[in-house]
Amino acid sequence: NTSAEGMAITVQLRGISYRGRVTRAVIEPRTGNRIAITLAVRDVNLVINRTNIWGEISATAGPLRIVLGHRADLPISFEVEPVIEDRRLRLKLHTTQFRLPRDNWSVGYPQWVNTSGGLFVTEDRVSSGLRNGFYSDPGRIEREVVAAVPSMLEQLEDRLTLEPIDRIITNLWPLPVYQP
Repeated sequence: NTSAEGMAITVQLRGISYRGRVTRAVIEPRTGNRIAITLAVRDVNLVINRTNIWGEISATAGPLRIVLGHRADLPISFEVEPVIEDRRLRLKLHTTQFRLPRDNWSVGYPQWVNTSGGLFVTEDRVSSGLRNGFYSDPGRIEREVVAAVPSMLEQLEDRLTLEPIDRIITNLWPLPVYQP
């Protein structure tokens, strides 16, 4: 819920997807069985497939592209605690930090806009309003990036397995019994 030119409106973003490059990953141990991970990402394309606007005006728009980190790497930092659940390694998320510098992202215009319910509600005004709305509040984008970290961790957990570690210990352990 927000307002535009004094009118109360509701904006719904649907079908948000992202794709980008991880240019560097730094992993550091912390106290309390925690690990600090910093991912440097670049050229992240965030696509909002459809935007619905209703209230005193009515409009729909789609797809709108936002590019993050087009000039320099953007660090996403989070702290996790590795835990074993059902013989699988899980990463319990504790904190996440991400800030979006003003000069390292850009917002495009939606590819199409449909308007109804207002004489002065034009496609250009809706398009510019959406673009300016994102630029005026980078916190929205920061919150979306932070909200994506748990799903990134799930994908990482799916790739982690304890099996190779078991085999390495078996091959290196000098005694046939009492392996760690």
